[in-house]
Amino acid sequence: MARKAPPSLRSVQPFLTVANQFEKRDPIISYYANMYAVQEGLSVHKGDPVAKAYLNELMDKLQQMKRTLKEEEAMSSDVVAQVHIEDVALRLFKHADEQDRAARFDRNMIKAFFTSSHIFTTLKQFGELSEEVESKMKYAKWKAVEIDRCLKGGVPPTPGPPAAGVSDDPLELQFGGVGPPQIGFSVEPSANEQDPSIVQSPGPKPVPKPRQNIPQPTPQEGADSLPVPSGKVAGSFQNPVVPSLGPAEIAKAQKLCKFASSALDYEDVQGAIEYLGKAMNLLTTGRED
Repeated sequence: MARKAPPSLRSVQPFLTVANQFEKRDPIISYYANMYAVQEGLSVHKGDPVAKAYLNELMDKLQQMKRTLKEEEAMSSDVVAQVHIEDVALRLFKHADEQDRAARFDRNMIKAFFTSSHIFTTLKQFGELSEEVESKMKYAKWKAVEIDRCLKGGVPPTPGPPAAGVSDDPLELQFGGVGPPQIGFSVEPSANEQDPSIVQSPGPKPVPKPRQNIPQPTPQEGADSLPVPSGKVAGSFQNPVVPSLGPAEIAKAQKLCKFASSALDYEDVQGAIEYLGKAMNLLTTGRED
């Protein structure tokens, strides 16, 4: 469904735009962006018959997509879907952030920031956003509007985050709490420039080769010598008292481990350590932090 939403559904148009952009290159992102648009649209259309007909068409399309994608694990597992969506949004965000910090400002950077923000937002359909995701969602939206404002006004944008100590929320700082204006996605890349919003799905991960001749630790080199998350006593992991964990905690631990694996795909060792530390804490204490 490429046609624009009716005026009463203007607030969900950015998510429909994301869905159209990713329909061929990442149908999972497209499906969940459409799903979020429907959920939000049903709450705002206020009986508009045109909007209702539009949403009915979109729901028919979702049913068709669901049948087409039925073999995808992300269609049957919310945890897998969340990991995939967040991974795509993080890659887009990281690309735009690197361009921003290198002071390579252009319209495609604005598009990448805005697209990542909207993809982060679609994660709301699975529940409350984590602090990290919500922070990146707000920051990406603020950055897109700020850079756009500077380029239109002929003012050099400032790379990186805003000055600290003024406001905890950059959106509130910049727009007085009313939120940023919408920016369209009409930017097209030049012939020799790849659209930064195109996120290629990673191919199959190489199977690690088995390690050979791994020396066994001596009594002095046991678990007590291994680095552990801050605030934890190393010896407590030798024979941990495992708490009784429910399905939600197990799913959360799996999600954290997948985030760690995704971080290593991009050589983000520190991020992988943080995710694994949270998973370890969750499994041994029943709490993430």
